[in-house]
Amino acid sequence: MARTSGRRVSSFGSQFGGGLDVDLTDQISVGTHLTYNWMTRFTESVGGRHEYRGVEFRVAASWRFGGQR
Repeated sequence: MARTSGRRVSSFGSQFGGGLDVDLTDQISVGTHLTYNWMTRFTESVGGRHEYRGVEFRVAASWRFGGQR
């Protein structure tokens, strides 16, 4: 759901993808993730666009809290 011109508009969508995480230590890991976002078009422009589907690439760093794995 998003706001445009003071009104709310919504769209239906899903996300499909995968990634790889590598443990550097017991508490720190880094990873990459590649996903495809699919969603129906908005009826009105939101942020200057009518659709937000496409490929997304992420790089992540994680810190684990707690005890043993």
